[in-house]
Amino acid sequence: FLPALILLGSPATIDPDDATKVRSEVIKQLDEPNLVNTGIIKEEALVHLQVNQKAEMVVLQVDTESEFVDQYLKTRLNYKKLNETVASGRYVLKVVIQDGGFKI
Repeated sequence: FLPALILLGSPATIDPDDATKVRSEVIKQLDEPNLVNTGIIKEEALVHLQVNQKAEMVVLQVDTESEFVDQYLKTRLNYKKLNETVASGRYVLKVVIQDGGFKI
């Protein structure tokens, strides 16, 4: 399960340091899912997050064709507190889940 996370957003609204911090936190939260019996070899998802005033990641939307990936990402990330201080705002991350790892 390899992570490929890409932060997308307007340079005017997302500080690169904050984007790096959010990326690091997402990587920490995503443990290797058990892909046995899911039929998933490789699946991409765009995760739309809002960081609120309490420094929690709120999953707004997951764009994927896999219900497993959708639920996995929401369960792992929704309302998880960030250990680092970042600006409140919206972050979009591309996550690639595949057998043997994930990419972020």
